[in-house]
Amino acid sequence: TCALPICFPVTIAPVKLPTMHCPRSSDVDFANGTIRVNKSYNSLLRLTASPKTNNSYRDIQLSGEMLNTLKTLVNALYTNPTCCPTSYLFYLDMPFNHMMIARAMNKACKLAGLTHITVHALRHSHVSLLINMGFTPFEIAKRMGHTVSMVEEVYGHWFKDSQRSMVERLDEVADKLNKPKSDRLN
Repeated sequence: TCALPICFPVTIAPVKLPTMHCPRSSDVDFANGTIRVNKSYNSLLRLTASPKTNNSYRDIQLSGEMLNTLKTLVNALYTNPTCCPTSYLFYLDMPFNHMMIARAMNKACKLAGLTHITVHALRHSHVSLLINMGFTPFEIAKRMGHTVSMVEEVYGHWFKDSQRSMVERLDEVADKLNKPKSDRLN
């Protein structure tokens, strides 16, 4: 069992459940700080397959804390004689399943005193956070494995607040430009 840091939900949120099940240790690029999403897992058929869409294929940038945790995990895996670069990152001989993830999430929520949160809800929270941080639909789509139109369609109502902020910032620029040149230098 691996104790994952608090950054794990924020870091892994861009990954849909079927693709979260099956990263292999060889999918982590420590030099560039990324994890490659290039496969999906069908738990009914118990087989690894291609992701659902072309946008699902991507490299996700990881935080330093998450990289260090994955490095520790991979090093621990390689002390196991049955482990190799094609071993699954979170479970050696097969992908972990949806119930394992759900149980871990329920336990974490209970420990934190939170109500039940699904892994998929973390994706929506992640997008909300990215929108509030000022990232564009293009940047968000690239990270989440969506199209820009999908981000705008699903999350467009969350961009309305960013429109208000945008106008406020434009007003600040206009105010500075309308000041006499001597005042603008200050």
